Amino acid sequence: MPSVTVPGSVTSDNAEAVLQRELGSRFTVEPRDSSPDKFKVKLSTLSFATVRRDQHETDTTFHVHGGGFLIGRVFNEFGIARDVATALKKGFAA
Repeated sequence: MPSVTVPGSVTSDNAEAVLQRELGSRFTVEPRDSSPDKFKVKLSTLSFATVRRDQHETDTTFHVHGGGFLIGRVFNEFGIARDVATALKKGFAA
């Protein structure tokens, strides 16, 4: 599970916008109804990742999990989850 920590306070809406910009139109970034601190990034029905935002006093940490069952989850941990983590790092580095 990749994690990315960025300085300052980052809202889920801001993170979703950064991911959509960095990943492009092939990916869909959508909020999770169950929690305002979680959202989903999808490339296809079988290729998706869930992102959880943890706000701290001086920074924000994003935990990225590959989605799916068994083999699909393992594949997504090493595929889309890493792509999402890289996009978060790149998007907030500027």
